[in-house]
Amino acid sequence: MPAKEINMPCGNTYECQTVTQGTLCVRNGTTSTCQCGSRKYFNNIDKKCQDQLLEDRRCTQPDACRSDLGLSCQNNLCKCGANQYWNGASCVNILSYNQGQCNTDSQCKGELICRASTSCACPLTVSSKYCDCPPRTIGKEFYWNGNDCVLANTYGGACNNSAQYMCQVNKTNLIFYQKTIMIYLYGHFWSRFHFFTKF
Repeated sequence: MPAKEINMPCGNTYECQTVTQGTLCVRNGTTSTCQCGSRKYFNNIDKKCQDQLLEDRRCTQPDACRSDLGLSCQNNLCKCGANQYWNGASCVNILSYNQGQCNTDSQCKGELICRASTSCACPLTVSSKYCDCPPRTIGKEFYWNGNDCVLANTYGGACNNSAQYMCQVNKTNLIFYQKTIMIYLYGHFWSRFHFFTKF
């Protein structure tokens, strides 16, 4: 009697094609069928059980990747899902602002980058190897608002007390003052109505 093919009912493993296909008799509920073992998949092209694949390995069918590690076959490559990255051992969630150590920008959420050095307090001082908003340059001064990196306000925009990072400082030396952005020029603070001497 010939050995049974993949998915065929079986009573014992010797009934399956253990040599040619590598299948075992696996019980699932009330029935037993010839299946691949743990962390293996049946390659429909080679017609045999093979080890499931890790990240960035080429795949041709949905069950080819290590789903227990969060991988799935996407565009013929084993990849992590949306908002996840491969940490070398499994798929983990993308890091948010100042949340866990990173090695590359791709491990950080949205426009956050993986800091190479300590950053400004915008609003927190972020150490190297943590996700942070891009470096503050003229015209592109970002800060974290709790959800995203947003542009700092220009003259006349709103800000909070003790939150100078909400103001653009690299170009116009804006600072906060009583919840309204002020500008410092030649030793004075200028408001919409008055000059205040800086002491």
